[in-house]
Amino acid sequence: MGRNKISWKGMVDGALFLLLLNQMGYVLTGQQHHEGTGTVMVLLVLCHNLLNRRWFGAVGKGKYNSRRLFGTALNFLTIALMSALFISGVIMSRYVFDFLPIRGGRALARRVHILCAYWGFLLMAVHMGIHWDGMKRRMGNTFGKGETEGKRMLSAVGWAVSVYGIYAFYRHEILSFLWMKNEFAIFDQQSVFFFVMDYLAMIILIVNVTNFIFNMKRKEHKA
Repeated sequence: MGRNKISWKGMVDGALFLLLLNQMGYVLTGQQHHEGTGTVMVLLVLCHNLLNRRWFGAVGKGKYNSRRLFGTALNFLTIALMSALFISGVIMSRYVFDFLPIRGGRALARRVHILCAYWGFLLMAVHMGIHWDGMKRRMGNTFGKGETEGKRMLSAVGWAVSVYGIYAFYRHEILSFLWMKNEFAIFDQQSVFFFVMDYLAMIILIVNVTNFIFNMKRKEHKA
């Protein structure tokens, strides 16, 4: 039973990861595709929370250190952003939810949607970084534990990709979207493949930095 639960979690989390990359390229994929896959992503987020329902039950229990406090605040903020994304998306919908009698409010909904999308992208990557060690252990149990040298090589490659992620962060002007200085995403006729690689590099950057910081904090507490 435990193994089945882990496998379901892995499949849901893997699908969410792929959809996150897909959703960020809405200009390249088109609005109809964006709405459809966005709706699926919201459903998978609900599944993710359902599979992790024990965490919600434990929120009011036990002691809180800085790591747990940060993780709890991050989770609830991410849930709030996803809710705002869904509501604003429904208001703007021209395909999936076009049957709803919603009129007006699209200009404000668009601003909210873009703001929440980029902050959501950032926070979901941070969330992955916090849980990265556990994810690696689960993947190791599933696919077998590799040699230490191979793990070190993969880690080095990950940090090399992270360096490119800094450039991709600058190239796509992510800060301008986070601070609402830019409301129009233009990808310079970039192919879907290279777009995905850029955003993948940014996720790897955020995951590595978050994981490094949290591991350093853990060592400080143990010292």
